[in-house]
Amino acid sequence: METIFIVGVDSCVGSNLAGTWADRYRVIGLATSSKQIRITGCSTSTCVKQDSATANHWAMQERPDWIVIAGSAAQSIWDGPTLSLSNGAEIDAVSNWANAAKLNGSRLALISSDAVFTGPWMFHEEDSSCVCPSNMAQSIRQMESIVWSACPGSLIIRTNAFGWTPDGISDAWVEKTIAALDSSRDVNFDCVNYATPIHACDLANIMSAAFAAGLSGTMHIGSSERTNQDRFAQLLANRFGLPLPRGSAATRLSDRPRGFGRGETSLSTRAISRALGISMPMISEGIEVLHEQAQSGYRSILNGTSMQERVA
Repeated sequence: METIFIVGVDSCVGSNLAGTWADRYRVIGLATSSKQIRITGCSTSTCVKQDSATANHWAMQERPDWIVIAGSAAQSIWDGPTLSLSNGAEIDAVSNWANAAKLNGSRLALISSDAVFTGPWMFHEEDSSCVCPSNMAQSIRQMESIVWSACPGSLIIRTNAFGWTPDGISDAWVEKTIAALDSSRDVNFDCVNYATPIHACDLANIMSAAFAAGLSGTMHIGSSERTNQDRFAQLLANRFGLPLPRGSAATRLSDRPRGFGRGETSLSTRAISRALGISMPMISEGIEVLHEQAQSGYRSILNGTSMQERVA
């Protein structure tokens, strides 16, 4: 059984990757905040330090086949401007994990962001020139370059993933939106940024197929259609039987939107579809997965208590 080491298991993407992969790989998750995370079927640890010595220690100790980095770059821009890359600490951390993967013979996957792009073009290809000029987007692109330079056989996944989050972790956009709809609060959803959001468990399944196929390079993984927050919230409301959102922002613009994640960030997924011979899921299918998980008890997997937690 292959071993996958997830850096950032305390994130929305990281926790759902772990929960999905627990029955097919030996999964080790490292929480990089002070939060203690337990996911059923996985071994989880807490380690805030991500210096070179720490990264090498974990890579040497666990000998993973894959190291998957699901840090700030993996966070959906729809969660709001909460990424913290300006001080360079996470860029250094990515460099440390990339070097550790190289030294220990592990393959490396970086979960990156669709927000490295902006308009006016829709459905950006992997080599699209419509690059967002913001400092945040440049920082994420720097991470991608670091990973590729250290480990040329790496897999860099640009995406915009949504899903449930473990208890005790700050709620992601899905929980916040459902709570707002349930309370009938007026909420201004973004009607400008169009993206191709995909459920994090669908992302996990596609990544698993990419691992098996030995893919490398930069790949876009997203849904087969584009939408904005307001339309996504309407789909959520309809499926969960909640009041439709009120107070949406105007959709007419006099100037092109500027800033990190403010323009068109939709991804073209033709490359991954052709490489694996699969179709990307529709947005409604991802929302259906959310609804099924709310009923099936899947969320308890993200709060499992059946494994020991080690704190480093």
